[in-house]
Amino acid sequence: MATIKEVGEGFLIRRDEVDALDQALAKERRAIQNAAIDEGRAMTDGDKKRRKEIGSTRQKLAEALEVIALVTLERLNNTNDIGQLTKEIERINKMLKDDLEALKKIENYAETTAKVVAGLAKAAGKVADLVL
Repeated sequence: MATIKEVGEGFLIRRDEVDALDQALAKERRAIQNAAIDEGRAMTDGDKKRRKEIGSTRQKLAEALEVIALVTLERLNNTNDIGQLTKEIERINKMLKDDLEALKKIENYAETTAKVVAGLAKAAGKVADLVL
């Protein structure tokens, strides 16, 4: 099974390939328009058709990149690293739960102690009043 790093590197390679194709198509599209401008003419029907084809292909490339991203996410979910990370998170959550329960007990002891101290202070105040 692949690691997160391997899956990520694979995605970056595919993304760069799609990006390179998209840039080449964009360059061709601009070249068609620039050629017409340089020649002082309107774009021909063939120019317009090719620019439309290029636009359609670029849209398909964007959709393909979305599919690649979704497949990459699925592959990431199935890596050994994610399984190990999930187990570690579960272990840490259990430890935190145990710590929370211990803190709740300490809080209860502190509240009880505060009540006892308040009671002792009240009693000490009454004793002091009697002595004086």
